[in-house]
Amino acid sequence: MKAFVARQPIFDTNQKVFAYELLFRDGIENVFRHSDENIASSKVLMDSFHLMDIEKLTNGKIAFINVTDDILVKEYIKLFPKELIAVEILETVVLSDEIINNCRSLNNNGYTLILDDYVYNDVFDPIIEFIDIIKVDVLATTKIIQEQIINKFAPKGILMLAEKIETKEGYLEAISMGYSYFQGYFFSKPSVHSSKVIPGSKIHYFNLLQEIQQIDFDFSKVENSN
Repeated sequence: MKAFVARQPIFDTNQKVFAYELLFRDGIENVFRHSDENIASSKVLMDSFHLMDIEKLTNGKIAFINVTDDILVKEYIKLFPKELIAVEILETVVLSDEIINNCRSLNNNGYTLILDDYVYNDVFDPIIEFIDIIKVDVLATTKIIQEQIINKFAPKGILMLAEKIETKEGYLEAISMGYSYFQGYFFSKPSVHSSKVIPGSKIHYFNLLQEIQQIDFDFSKVENSN
């Protein structure tokens, strides 16, 4: 059985790769076909570690991983090294007290937190203090709104990432607006990678996958297996 993961590079202002976003794929075709975001996100995490060598997959750069409410509530992220992954909080996440507290804990433990597809409202205000990077879809967000977002959060030390950059003009405009990172087809489309070999050093992550897929997942049991 093969696993498939797509990766798309994220660049800095010098057009050097800063990170890679890892995306779920269920085949060699570069499309997303899954109705359950929880399963998709969990498989990206597990497949990148237990079927692939994530450090080779990302050339040693940090990996942006999309996370859902379920992953944040159950704190799966803490099973993985903060040096290798960044937590990209999907725009569909509905904040609860538990999620807010877990975001605080991730921040305190040194994980990089990103808000995905941010729009200018107060929905995510309760976790803004824990956020390191905000991603803005430049095709879906007016320039005026983008400027408001940047002016509000850049002074707080939050870095801005422009996604859906499709032209050189769009890239240059994003730089002039104050974005620090850039992602989109202008630089590179996602490339699909596959593997069916389990590296010996990653067998433990295969056991984690089996445990996580249980209905009565016991986080303490997994911690004790380390």
